[in-house]
Amino acid sequence: MLRAGVDVSGLCWIKARLLLTMVEMPDGLWGVMEYSTDLFEDTTIKRMLRDFETLLGDVVARPETPINVLQIQTESDRKQQGLEKRKREQSNLRKFKGSKPKAVSFSRTAGAKAANPP
Repeated sequence: MLRAGVDVSGLCWIKARLLLTMVEMPDGLWGVMEYSTDLFEDTTIKRMLRDFETLLGDVVARPETPINVLQIQTESDRKQQGLEKRKREQSNLRKFKGSKPKAVSFSRTAGAKAANPP
């Protein structure tokens, strides 16, 4: 069987929730991302593809660099992700500060077990 001019007769195909197919063509790499719209938003897939493109560019620019040192995000994406993380942390802190303590009671059996662990 030929798919996009590539012999795939020996390959096993499975249904995946996220699949990136890459083929080397004479004019460069060609790729298709297939994904479950129930699990992934369009913006998430676009970000993943941008990150992958950044990683590939860094691999080409610095082929001797260990994989754990290569860049996967652009500087602007790292800054944006940092801002979003700080917003989430601030939101969580506000929720925590706004929560009221609740009284909790333990039965004698539970209290005795906690006082004398096995």
